[in-house]
Amino acid sequence: MPHQTQPMIGHMANLHIAASLLHGTKPCEWNDPSSRTHAVFENPPKPVDGLFHLPTEPGLGLRFNDAELAKRRVSVG
Repeated sequence: MPHQTQPMIGHMANLHIAASLLHGTKPCEWNDPSSRTHAVFENPPKPVDGLFHLPTEPGLGLRFNDAELAKRRVSVG
């Protein structure tokens, strides 16, 4: 099984991989929702009744919250 416990883009990618495994009974580890990281998504991955439901949008299906991302930008250089 893939090993990914961070509630961000990697977690959503892991969910997509796990969803393709027909015989996985416990395919995902989960970190509790994080207000720090979930705030940058309009639709962060969260379980509903113990199950993750994958978005049907293109790519991983995540939509970014541009205003929250802008708050976290750090100038380099």
